[in-house]
Formats: sequence, C-alpha cells, structure tokens
Amino acid sequence: MSTLYCRPSDIITDSATVSLTAGTADSVYPLTKLYDRNAASVFKTTGTSCTIHVVFGSSKTLQGIQFVNHKLAGCTVTVTNGAGFSRGITIPATPQDSLPLDPWDDWRTLANNAHTTWDIAISGAATVVAIGELNLIQTLRTVTLERAVEDGEAHASSIAMTDYGVRLKYSFGVRQRTFRVRPFWESFRADFLALQRDAKGAHKNFVFVLDSRVNDSLYVDLTDDTRTITRDIAPGMEWILTEQQKGLPL
Repeated sequence: MSTLYCRPSDIITDSATVSLTAGTADSVYPLTKLYDRNAASVFKTTGTSCTIHVVFGSSKTLQGIQFVNHKLAGCTVTVTNGAGFSRGITIPATPQDSLPLDPWDDWRTLANNAHTTWDIAISGAATVVAIGELNLIQTLRTVTLERAVEDGEAHASSIAMTDYGVRLKYSFGVRQRTFRVRPFWESFRADFLALQRDAKGAHKNFVFVLDSRVNDSLYVDLTDDTRTITRDIAPGMEWILTEQQKGLPL
C-alpha cells in the first residue's frame, strides 16, 4: 500500500486554456467551474457527452488525474494527448449512500504522458455530464505513515424532536470524511512543511489517496491553520485532513 498526495500547486488545470470540442456547457454551470478549486461549484453539459480540450502554454508531464464531485456513473471516459497517450478511466461503483467516490488514475510510469494538448472524452451519461473539479496533477508524491490511520465519516443532517418524541430528519445530501494520520517523522518533515506552506494552512485544497491500490481519492484540506511538530524524545507530527463537502446535489 502506498499513500499518495499532491501539493495544491501540483494541480495545474487552471494554468491551461480549457474548452469543449464536443458537447455544450450548461450556461448556468459553465466550464470555468471545472477548474475553480471549489468542488461544490459544478460544471454541467446539456447532453450526455462532451470532450474537454486542455491546452497548456508548453508541454506538461502529467502524473495523474482526479475527478471530484462527479456524475459519471456508467460513463466511458478516455484521456488522450497529442503524443499518442490514451488511457481509459474507470469510474468506481457508487456506494450505498448514492454519493459517488472520486476516481483517480496514476500515470507516473506510463509512456507519452507529456504534451501541450490533452483531451478528456466522456460519453454515456444517464442524463448530463457533471464534474465539480477536474484535477490534472503534475506531481504525485508518496508519504510513509508511521502508525494506524484514524478514519471518520459523517453524513450531515438536521434533526429536530417533536412534542411527541418523533425525530424529524433532513439530510444535507453530502458525505464528508476526515483522516488523522501521523507521517513518518524524519523522512517527511521537510515535505510536511512544504505542503503546509503551499496550502497556506487550510486555505487551499489538494489530492489525497490513502491507498494507491483503491480507486477512491479525496479532495481535502489540512483542516487546521496551525502546523505543529513535536520535538522531544519521540518527535512527531499529526496531519489532519478533511474531505471537502460535495455541496449542491448534482
């Protein structure tokens, strides 16, 4: 098992020119929402397919991709570039709460993963294509965890009790996961500091993959504005991550 992450600056979608070469964007949910770093702000098409065309100012080597807060269940998703790269993206099965898991793909060892022009072709949506964030990742980084992970999950809701003891329940329709991990001290101290400064504390979100063997990635923040590293006989640091709420239903 490898645990992977990237710094916010490793996500470079918003440094490119992004357009559609097939399909039409919904005017209420324009293409700019695809790379605004806000997972609750969603891009949608008016039909069941589209091709997203990404052009960088110079050739970029991409090590991975992530789709956040999407409506891609049942879709065929293929990524190509001008150098001959072609990769199908597997969309994970939707779990029991009907809230999608965010797919990702590791391109670090793949050939032809550098070019100026990239295309993401999507077809077969049940109603429309919808994506909260398309994260094109220039650098995927590995972190070694020192101990077990504290893994929490919440489904936010509003609950009120009536005079007769009946619990009235309103679901907000989101799932939010939190992780409390302890990276291995000496090997990760400099990287931890670099991540905290790149993210400006909790300000900027980034990609986190707890287990690289599983097609389940998270778009998280560092939760706490303060960086704390204990310097004593058993030095250590704690990394608290919170998945960004999915926001409005798709």
